[in-house]
Amino acid sequence: MSENQNYILRNGKLQYEVTPEVQKVLEGAMYWSHCQKLDTQELHIAEKEGSGYTEEEIKKLRFDVEGCDVTIRDIMNKMDELNVPNWVGNGALAFGRDNDLRNHYMSEFFESGKYSEKGQKKLREIYERD
Repeated sequence: MSENQNYILRNGKLQYEVTPEVQKVLEGAMYWSHCQKLDTQELHIAEKEGSGYTEEEIKKLRFDVEGCDVTIRDIMNKMDELNVPNWVGNGALAFGRDNDLRNHYMSEFFESGKYSEKGQKKLREIYERD
């Protein structure tokens, strides 16, 4: 993507142009859904009997998971305000959950994810083979 060009996402015949403002919101959705996944996983481990976590640590993890939930709801409200299609917002949330953002760049969602031009081309090739 050039400096002055927005990303274009596609879902079948649907198309959506991602403005810089929307891109920041979608990146926030990816980040917080990733954090929610990690915190939830750790909480499940901590709540198991004999985990070695203190009650205070478990309480903090619960608070962190709830904080992620609240933040994600706020981000979803912001997406609604910006008229971001549900498939775009849900796709960003799923990307954050499905990819370890410590090993993946968020730009992959826009450049090579399933809604990108490259991702759509891969899907067409798969459908044409079947």
